[in-house]
Amino acid sequence: MTDVIFSELEELVKTHGVKKAIDHLAEQMIARKDYNKLFYTLLVKSRLELGLNVVPTAPSNDIPVDIQEKFEDNIRLSARNVAERFLKENNLEQAWNFYRMIGETEPIKAAIDAMEPKPEDEMEVPIRLAFYEGLNMPLGFDWILERYGLCNAITTLTSQDFSQMPAVREYCLQKLIRALYGELAIRLRNEIEKHDGNSSAVEKIPVGEAGEIKKLIESRPWLFEEDNYHIDLSHLSSAVQMSIHLPGCKELEMALELCAYGKNLSSRFLGKSEPPFENLYESYGKYLEINAGRDVEKNLDYFRNIAKENEPDGSSYPAEVLLQLLEKLGKSEEALELAGKTLNASGLYGMCSKAGNFKPMQHAAQAQDDPVHFLAALIEVEKAGKA
Repeated sequence: MTDVIFSELEELVKTHGVKKAIDHLAEQMIARKDYNKLFYTLLVKSRLELGLNVVPTAPSNDIPVDIQEKFEDNIRLSARNVAERFLKENNLEQAWNFYRMIGETEPIKAAIDAMEPKPEDEMEVPIRLAFYEGLNMPLGFDWILERYGLCNAITTLTSQDFSQMPAVREYCLQKLIRALYGELAIRLRNEIEKHDGNSSAVEKIPVGEAGEIKKLIESRPWLFEEDNYHIDLSHLSSAVQMSIHLPGCKELEMALELCAYGKNLSSRFLGKSEPPFENLYESYGKYLEINAGRDVEKNLDYFRNIAKENEPDGSSYPAEVLLQLLEKLGKSEEALELAGKTLNASGLYGMCSKAGNFKPMQHAAQAQDDPVHFLAALIEVEKAGKA
């Protein structure tokens, strides 16, 4: 900033007063597009008008009650003024800083929703605001997948907590599974055409729909000979593991086909997983079949047997997976019985309360030498008896 502005301000204070100097400074900041300093200039103006020190010397809650509301209104107006100017300059990051300050998300959300495709090096901020700031997570994930590819998209999904956003997780998983499925299908088609010398064998198979990979790999064991594979195997295993959160949908069918593809791979690529997913693609395939409503009891028996086999070793994870499936299927009695054997007594309260049965909590507490929760269970049983 040149020395001219300082001499101008000094002169204006002497000749026309402080208010004129403040208005002049605001005009200069607008002309220079220095909107951060404009914001603080507007705050100085507000504080002066309200009879406060122009530079804060105490917490805002020390402002007299009779002007507190006006003071806060002026902050909102100043922040909105500056945010709108940043937005007109397409400076989303700075605009968001001020809109977020006053709890207004819609202007930035609308700008993101209406955004035209930009070069990759200009997408970092829109992606961060859309996905990581939660302004439009589905669109943000679309951009991540389109601009940065499967590896980045998988890393993004595995690093997020979607427990409170199941619909967003579902959308992102569907897009991820479709992208991986499509990439694998293209590579399989190319391999088959190269092997056969023409495309007649696969040209009748619909592209991009569930069933495509199943038809491409059936009766073609040669696709997997000599430890051959057609997709990044870390991408494949990660996507399959995340797909357990999918509801019944086309992408769930695609995930099942990815499991079928994985089961054909050489055992040297399957690694070592913890039970009940020791046989990675077989186990996840059975889990997904349960999600799809297929052979539910038969597939549950698979997980029941693994949980039972691992009981002597003290491994609780197989039982936890089974418990998750039982609760998902509404098998509350079996789930409660299993939980009584595998969970701490303190963790059983919710399930027992829902079932109206505190006996499992009582038995677990006694087995775990936990008199506090044993008594808590007795109290609940007593309350139920008096009800």
